Amino acid sequence: MSKLLLVALSLALLAFTAGDNPVSWYKEFQDFDSGSFDDISATRDAERVYRLPENVVPLEYDIYLDLYFDENTEKSFSYDGRVKIIIQAKEDNVKQIVLHSNIDEIKTVTVSDDTGAEVKLGEDKPHEIEELYHFLKVNLVEPLRVNVNYTLNIEYWSTMNEGPMKRGIWRGWYTDDDGKERIYATTHFQPYNARQAFPCWDEPLFKAVFKLHISKPADYVGTFSNTVVDFDQPVVNNRIRTDFAATPIMSSYLVTFLVSETFVVLAQDTTFNPPI
Repeated sequence: MSKLLLVALSLALLAFTAGDNPVSWYKEFQDFDSGSFDDISATRDAERVYRLPENVVPLEYDIYLDLYFDENTEKSFSYDGRVKIIIQAKEDNVKQIVLHSNIDEIKTVTVSDDTGAEVKLGEDKPHEIEELYHFLKVNLVEPLRVNVNYTLNIEYWSTMNEGPMKRGIWRGWYTDDDGKERIYATTHFQPYNARQAFPCWDEPLFKAVFKLHISKPADYVGTFSNTVVDFDQPVVNNRIRTDFAATPIMSSYLVTFLVSETFVVLAQDTTFNPPI
């Protein structure tokens, strides 16, 4: 009985909506529907302007960051960076690699193929920046081969932001038990601010493996990231480079690290490295 009542109400509603001219009602419905799809199509076209093309994808990142904290040098609260990205073309005739970058200065860009041979870049514009969308465009003379590993190397320089609201790599201060002010650097990449720390495909769709290598002053003993420390090695000028193990396949905004002068871990479970 309830089903019959529901059908009757539905028919009554349809008749009320259509009125005396069902043909006119149907035409209005068609016009509305067509217009809606036109709006959706226009929205998608506008979206493509600021979205990265999917013709090239990253597979693995090696990110090298040299962090500088000394307030008495020209490099204070800045970092030199180098990112090595293994990429593949997924379409034919790709002669431009497009990724995100929102850092202060790009120094060099090179591309090499799976044999290590250098890929020629455009003579007039080897690379260019589209600041509005934070695009770094690498122009090639010859197209990439589909499903072949290439290595994109980018050297750059940038500054640490002041506080988390500006995101990217930012610096902060705290006071230790002796009343001394201590400095640290950490990250806030969500939702699309990894591009402030290293050039990358900074959309959640593009997932890859990340390996982080951080060089910092030797007295910055608190160094943490997504994964365990793989190796600590001394470098020149009283600095240490910490290499972290590879992450699972993930989006760029999930990469994180913390570098601090002193850091005490209050651990509930010491079976992990670092403990949690």
